[in-house]
Amino acid sequence: MIQSSVVDIASRFGYVYVEQCARYGVKADELWQAVASVGFAGVNIPAQYGEDGGSIIELALVIEELATAG
Repeated sequence: MIQSSVVDIASRFGYVYVEQCARYGVKADELWQAVASVGFAGVNIPAQYGEDGGSIIELALVIEELATAG
């Protein structure tokens, strides 16, 4: 579930977007806003602080799929 959702988000941006951000020193704000808008940026933050309360494993899945995409 997490992996396929992150793949869907990341595929909207792709390698070229990330490469251009890195090349020109621009933050990938649009990508991170898309990731955060569905709760994946804070997937490992406890529910008591307003997030999903997942573990570092869920966060690693998010980061792994983002890295694979670009």
